[in-house]
Amino acid sequence: MDGVHEVFYGSVSFLRGRCPLCKKISLISDGKFLCCGKLVDTENVCIEATVRIAEGEYRKRPFSKAFRQRLLEKQGGRCYWCGHLIENGWYIRRGKWYKLKPHVDHYVAWVYSRDSTDDNLVVSCNVCNSLKNSKIFDTEAELREYLWKQRQKKGVIFDEDL
Repeated sequence: MDGVHEVFYGSVSFLRGRCPLCKKISLISDGKFLCCGKLVDTENVCIEATVRIAEGEYRKRPFSKAFRQRLLEKQGGRCYWCGHLIENGWYIRRGKWYKLKPHVDHYVAWVYSRDSTDDNLVVSCNVCNSLKNSKIFDTEAELREYLWKQRQKKGVIFDEDL
């Protein structure tokens, strides 16, 4: 595969390249392009260059309800990180019930990437978004495990899990 670069967001590096399926330039994580999920043989990747990503946007762009709804529909109404249904979803913490809310979340934290392009955006529930904050993980599995442990530690239980 040609056209793959190692890119740095702050002090964190990622692979980025042109997806042969959808032709978009996208980050590569867990062995697949984030744009469309096409698998990448990361063992045989030849990194053409190392690129430092500049500052990017100064401010986060505002997201409309319609944009958030389109992302949510694309994800089947579920949080990208924990997989729970967001709309009409509830969670309990310290004996009190709270409604799940959809948040537009940056796949690579905005503080590192300054990237609010569609390829770097997912919808997460307010619980996962607040726990993830601006943390960076090597794999999605590592992030999901971290979120699960944090929910357990804070006593957060989703209505789907009861």
